[in-house]
Amino acid sequence: MIKRILMLKFKADADQQAISDILSKMESLPSKIDGITSVDSGVDQSPEGMNKGFTHIVQLIFVGKDSHERYLPHPEHEVIKQLCMPILEDMLIFDYAV
Repeated sequence: MIKRILMLKFKADADQQAISDILSKMESLPSKIDGITSVDSGVDQSPEGMNKGFTHIVQLIFVGKDSHERYLPHPEHEVIKQLCMPILEDMLIFDYAV
């Protein structure tokens, strides 16, 4: 099993509906790409102020390495990347085996 954590920092003027649409598209990936078992997302709720400006997080869970590798060039992933890039200020991606 592979988990992918995405930490997202959107531009200050990013449209909130566009952000919601991106997160919804990401959460729909398990029905579109074989081997993604779940996707969930959320907004930072920590009162500690340690998020370094990252406001949103997305977690994807893949069955294994093969499904993770299929996801990277997949057309659905490419659509999401194209929607994100114009409104994204920064992103941190962390993949790890479970």
